[in-house]
Amino acid sequence: MLEYLIKLYNYNHWSTEVLIDFIEKKKINSNDVNRLLSHLLNLTFIRYQNINPAFHTSFGLWQIHSADKFRELNNTISSEIVAHLTGMKPRNAVEKMHSLSTDGEEILVSKGDMFIHIANHAAHHRGQICHILRDLGYTPPGIGYLRYTISFPEFW
Repeated sequence: MLEYLIKLYNYNHWSTEVLIDFIEKKKINSNDVNRLLSHLLNLTFIRYQNINPAFHTSFGLWQIHSADKFRELNNTISSEIVAHLTGMKPRNAVEKMHSLSTDGEEILVSKGDMFIHIANHAAHHRGQICHILRDLGYTPPGIGYLRYTISFPEFW
């Protein structure tokens, strides 16, 4: 499972980075894009703090970041998570942890499942951002997993 999670987070970082590159190069200034990209990053920081209490963030779930901070935030949380996963033992991925759902309900979930949830959440919002970009008249960049594996065949 850990090998899968490391691949997933390397892809997660890459796909968000490609989207940030596109937004910067096209000089896209959209409140909706900024709000969703901020939220995607915020939740990643917040949920990772649930997994690793030694990691601290003060971000609010819907806190808006300036566009010039997106790359730094993506790099920071991605490298933190990949380093954490690289140092994990397989048994740690199935350890149960307490967390809160977005509606405040206490839940018990494995650390591995929480990592998968974080990545799926990010993919969901990247898809929403691509939809907004299309509505604005742009053709979004290819950020699918297969595109990633084609871009980096040496890793597979």
